[in-house]
Amino acid sequence: MERLTRKINRSSHSLSVTIPKAICDATRIKYGDEVSFAVNEDNSITIRLVVKNDEVDEQMIERDAKMYQKLKPAMDYLKDK
Repeated sequence: MERLTRKINRSSHSLSVTIPKAICDATRIKYGDEVSFAVNEDNSITIRLVVKNDEVDEQMIERDAKMYQKLKPAMDYLKDK
């Protein structure tokens, strides 16, 4: 994904920034979701979607299923060794 930029806005007594639609689509972030912020040692900011323990991350399940299908022939081969 290309690097996207946004300007910082003022919202009451806080600052705000919008998340580009391309990033929302890629990460499945939607209105009302909770995110966490972390400042890294190099002063970059990491934003993560907060996933509660009782929620299932469908994107993770899809990735795991694809990885399993990709590795299944090797696992089948190795199980008989």
